[in-house]
Amino acid sequence: MHRNARPAPVPPPAGPAAPMPVRHAPTTSTTNGANGGTVAWDDFVPHRVGMVRAGRGKVALPTRTGRVDPKHHVEPLAIVGHGMGPQPSSPTKAPRTPLPPVAARVASPTRGAFDLGGRKLIFVLGGPGSGKGTQCARIAVELNLTHLSAGDLLRAEVARGTPLGAELNKLMAEGQLVPMAVTIDLLRSAMSASPGSAGFLIDGFPRELDQGLAFESALSLTPDAVLFFDCPLPVLEQRLLKRGETSGRADDNLASIQKRFRTFETQSMPVVMHYKAQGKVVWVSSAHAVETVYAMTRGMLMQHFPQWVPEPGLKLDGRPLVFVLGGPGSGKGTQCAIIREQYALSHLSVGDLLRAEVSSGSELGTTINGYIKDGQIVPMEVTLRLVKQAIDRDVSGSHGFLIDGFPREIGQAVDWERKMCIPSLVLFYDCPLALLEQRLLKRGETSGRADDNLESIKKRFRTFQETSMPVVEYYKVLGKVAEISSDATVAEVLHKTQDALAQHLPQLKPLTFKSVVFVLGGPGCGKGTQCAQLVEKLRYVHLSTGDLLRAEVAAGSAIGKQAEAIMKDGGMVPMDLIRSLLLQAMRAKPDAPGYLVDGYPRTLEQAKDIVLLVPPAHVLYFSCTPDTLVARLLKRGETSGRADDNAKSIRKRIETFQAATVPVVEFFAANGVLRDIDAARPIDAITRDTLAVFGAA
Repeated sequence: MHRNARPAPVPPPAGPAAPMPVRHAPTTSTTNGANGGTVAWDDFVPHRVGMVRAGRGKVALPTRTGRVDPKHHVEPLAIVGHGMGPQPSSPTKAPRTPLPPVAARVASPTRGAFDLGGRKLIFVLGGPGSGKGTQCARIAVELNLTHLSAGDLLRAEVARGTPLGAELNKLMAEGQLVPMAVTIDLLRSAMSASPGSAGFLIDGFPRELDQGLAFESALSLTPDAVLFFDCPLPVLEQRLLKRGETSGRADDNLASIQKRFRTFETQSMPVVMHYKAQGKVVWVSSAHAVETVYAMTRGMLMQHFPQWVPEPGLKLDGRPLVFVLGGPGSGKGTQCAIIREQYALSHLSVGDLLRAEVSSGSELGTTINGYIKDGQIVPMEVTLRLVKQAIDRDVSGSHGFLIDGFPREIGQAVDWERKMCIPSLVLFYDCPLALLEQRLLKRGETSGRADDNLESIKKRFRTFQETSMPVVEYYKVLGKVAEISSDATVAEVLHKTQDALAQHLPQLKPLTFKSVVFVLGGPGCGKGTQCAQLVEKLRYVHLSTGDLLRAEVAAGSAIGKQAEAIMKDGGMVPMDLIRSLLLQAMRAKPDAPGYLVDGYPRTLEQAKDIVLLVPPAHVLYFSCTPDTLVARLLKRGETSGRADDNAKSIRKRIETFQAATVPVVEFFAANGVLRDIDAARPIDAITRDTLAVFGAA
């Protein structure tokens, strides 16, 4: 029978002539006779929508034709009617139904401890429409769990024609309800018949607390976890009313839905709270889309049972891996560029990896290009392969990895975890749409990007909200998200990022350098001479960004080739590339007493950028009038042979320096680190004042 098909209601049994006293304890076998207590034979039994209830906690077996496949998942028995829990006592309480003769033969559960053998037992609860059946079916397959439904087991037993099935069939023929003992025994048998699974998902059970306690008593075991799919009533209503448009189920109407929800709240929520007090509830919000709920369920179960986490496909050697997410214009790229240097991390962008592979002309690159040209999404296995290759060939000694702009949707997150690893942290840069629009429109004035227009920006933001925010919500549930507001300056956002890394990944330590000194001055000011004195006297390392660039070009390194290509095209070498070279050279000499950075930063933008990574102890500015600089360089030109040592070229160079460097000097002066040294004097006087800055005069 189709899972949405509904059996005809079973008429209620005729009422007894007189009430029959029975015992109170649900775990004690119930027989006819006056032996005390007030629990009816059919206590603790769930019921099906549309079936008539004669008492609390009952289930009616519908008449079914044909054989039921016990492996086929059928919608668990739904709840309806008044509460299933203990009812308040009343002097006018209706007489209880006496135990029928047939039921008496099956009313006592088999007793004896059930050995799970290290496997896990999980009860699964959720209101009507919460999607627990859908989630159970998927989770059972991935985690090698046995998915059991009490309703399915009862129907299958009848269909098989076993002696117990015959007894149940008689109950059905007489219009009676199935004792809870039968359900417990069937669950025991089904669990015994599944020795190879990692555990059991018991779907829709227990529906009330007494059922759970009866189960625990009969099998001498308690659940390892209770998986609870929580969903607000408006969402449940919307789902079930939508289903009702095609299901043909009479109970998929607003009044019935609300009644079933109230019943669940009254009867099943006490079960959830009981096990919550024991720290056993895995609480999943099922108000999200199916794929998001699945990811949350999977991830939270793996947190609860770490032995179910798959073996990582990446060899990280204990280094953290961080996903970096944020809407277009959120500034995540800027932050990645800084923290990769500060913490010696490898920064990987999936988009860059795909483009690089296409540019390489490899067979894989040709395949990728074909997908892109056809307007298709590059398959996930290709993306994972490229990322794995990039990480495997990382020989830079990085302390961890930043994966920028990935995963973009929830399916990518799950695939990544299955085949690679669970991320150590997710940095999420949150920014309101209005600010994103402002930033991207400003960028569009010079970027030349066709998608930096208002319509495209709004579309990209909506795409991020719809596809990427579920990833953020998923990792929030797992406690792995550091949410950072990027509605602030770059420096302020960086400080928040540093705080987040310190809190979540304390093993990552920012790089620190002793006594970094920037040395500034116009051409001919004599800063090279003074740097030589400082190297001799203080043993500082002297670094020139120009020399570093030329060395990389001469060595034919990847950075050198990139810089050479840019310079050949008449372009400016990007700031982040120069920064990387500088920090690489500083890291190569970690024990140096100090560093003299000669001729850098040259612009205000560079200054604001570099101080975020290496705040200077001092900024030496060798000031000199333009006329003095011109005179010195003309004198040098008499013997240097340099083509640019002529009056016209010299004045142009000085003008360029003044225009670019004056804002830099003012910036450092405002920050209290500028040391202005008059460079128009004799060399000895300049050297004396320079050494005095370091207390070495």
